Amino acid sequence: MAKSEYADTKKILTHQRFRRRSPIPGMLKVIVRIILIILLFEVVRNVVSGMITHPVVARWGTIEKGFWTEALFLRNETIYTAPAAGKLTVTGVSGTMVPEGEVIATLDNGREGSVPKHALQSVAQYKTLKRELEVLTQDLNRVARELKDKQTILSKLIQRNQNAFAIKEDLNNLEQEKERILRNINQTDQAIQNLNSQAMDQNNDSVITAVKPGYLFYQYDDWENQLTPKDFPRITEEDLKRNFRLHRAALNVESGTFVAKIVDPFNQRIVVRVNAQEVGNPTPRTVWRIKMGEVQTKAVISEVAPPQPGGKDVLVALEDPGIGQSILPERRCRIFLVYRRNSGIVVPVQALNKKKGVTFVKLMKGDGYQEKTVRVIENDGERAIIEGIQFGDTIISR
Repeated sequence: MAKSEYADTKKILTHQRFRRRSPIPGMLKVIVRIILIILLFEVVRNVVSGMITHPVVARWGTIEKGFWTEALFLRNETIYTAPAAGKLTVTGVSGTMVPEGEVIATLDNGREGSVPKHALQSVAQYKTLKRELEVLTQDLNRVARELKDKQTILSKLIQRNQNAFAIKEDLNNLEQEKERILRNINQTDQAIQNLNSQAMDQNNDSVITAVKPGYLFYQYDDWENQLTPKDFPRITEEDLKRNFRLHRAALNVESGTFVAKIVDPFNQRIVVRVNAQEVGNPTPRTVWRIKMGEVQTKAVISEVAPPQPGGKDVLVALEDPGIGQSILPERRCRIFLVYRRNSGIVVPVQALNKKKGVTFVKLMKGDGYQEKTVRVIENDGERAIIEGIQFGDTIISR
């Protein structure tokens, strides 16, 4: 074999080995073919689905427009501080509603008798009296309901000229029971007031009582009385992102340090940041809705802050409809805010057609259909609220 023939043969064998070792070009061809088949399948499916139609019945429904947002709760809080240095003992439970005058803590300042036994006994006695008062109030409500029912029965018997002696006897007994319960309520209430007066007179530095009713907490975040409803004009977007870290009252306190706080359950505000263009320039007295879990509550806009220069977002203050109690003692939480809610005739968006800028539906009529012009009120991408057809009309949808 000549030298040139040997070189050519070697090149051919080397090329064949290279091809066997590198199957990548063949794999690329297979992948391209698979992609083309998938694309062709999708095109055919979309065309076929567009051609397949089915009848749907126009129903009544509701479409809501809203978004998730961070909410900051503005509330009034009453702070209680230690009147002197000493060992703190809390007597309540965080998160519970306390009435005015309830003992919320005692303080042992190290002096003999600073928290005498009778002071601690007064706390226990106070709680016992409060429980008795609750039971008496429940009994009074029960008697009031029974009196109302008996009086209704008596009126019917008198109208029918029937014997009402037994009912009158029952009414007399119930009235006597009502008077007895009222006397006991007055006596128990007076005992509570006397106990509070004694505690204030004898133990000014050892017993701390609530000066107003509200939700009791022994945690604080150092923002008390800085984020109140009247502070809304000073709220910034940074406040809605702020991390409010909670601290507990210390066991050994100095004079003037935090002991507890009571949150006013009323007159709270909820601050949210919204896109004014998206929600349509919110104004005071507009009613929105707040969703937390399965619960949806109406909330009225009380104030709107002016937008920042060049910004689209504005801060909106809503009157708290009562949801703030569920997140106490936290100040922030995430809520779903519904800013628009429309009800009307609902159809699938696939039932809407357009021709020369006019929206219409195909209203079934006999074996065919009639093009009926409609006006779209709301659209959430899947359903649309429209005007122009009646509830129960059958239309054609893709």
